[in-house]
Amino acid sequence: MNSETEETLIWRGSPSQWTHFGTYFFCLLLAAGVVAAYFLIPGERQPLILAGLALPFLWGFGQWLANRFHVYEITSERIKVATGMLSRRATELELYRVRDYTVVKPFWLRLVGC
Repeated sequence: MNSETEETLIWRGSPSQWTHFGTYFFCLLLAAGVVAAYFLIPGERQPLILAGLALPFLWGFGQWLANRFHVYEITSERIKVATGMLSRRATELELYRVRDYTVVKPFWLRLVGC
């Protein structure tokens, strides 16, 4: 094989976790509300109220996992995108076909350097 046609890896990574900041913040608020309800509502239902902490934890953890299993790989000849935890989906785009692209940079992501 010629050295000019060898495919080399340029970058491999996942999206920033900052893209799910709203979800994580809402989960934090929801967990704070459950803890506040635990202290404000007297009675025998307090252990059931604490079980409500599972919802924001599982939701936030699910978003974190989904982001970790979304992988981009840029090589000298193509862009590969793999998504999914249990069922995987892989997509490839050969770079010789790319003619134009658009980059959207939301203000709040630019503030945190992403």
